[in-house]
Amino acid sequence: MAAVGVLMLAVGIRTARQVERDALVINVAGRQRMLVQKATAEYLAGLVMARESRDGASDATARLFERTLAVLMEGGTATFEDRSVSLQPTTSRAFRAALAETAASWEGLRRVLGTHPSDVDGNAAARRVVELRRLAERTVGLMSGAVRVYEEE
Repeated sequence: MAAVGVLMLAVGIRTARQVERDALVINVAGRQRMLVQKATAEYLAGLVMARESRDGASDATARLFERTLAVLMEGGTATFEDRSVSLQPTTSRAFRAALAETAASWEGLRRVLGTHPSDVDGNAAARRVVELRRLAERTVGLMSGAVRVYEEE
């Protein structure tokens, strides 16, 4: 009887730890959507204000997004809520595929974010805003899809 109790306790602890790890992955992956929106907003602020020098805010946000995306796929340490968290590499093919699709979309967005806001005239700026919005919405949508894939597994 005692052995059954110990076994049940061990299973309960293991399950609780897995739920905690899953919640962390979901929260970290969910934050990725916010980082896309934040990098886009920072870039647009520079475009609207026609800054002569960049403050690097969208670059820092973009680097955080990229580092965290790599950690979600390959495992490692990421910053989340002002602390370092360790994630295991994903073993889910579906989650990895969803993250890879997000990464491909991000690359297009990153190319736009990598240009200086003051490098374009009014017409080009308007086209860039439309393209930026399209790419940001697509990347956020793909990241949301990746979170759903993870939650469903």
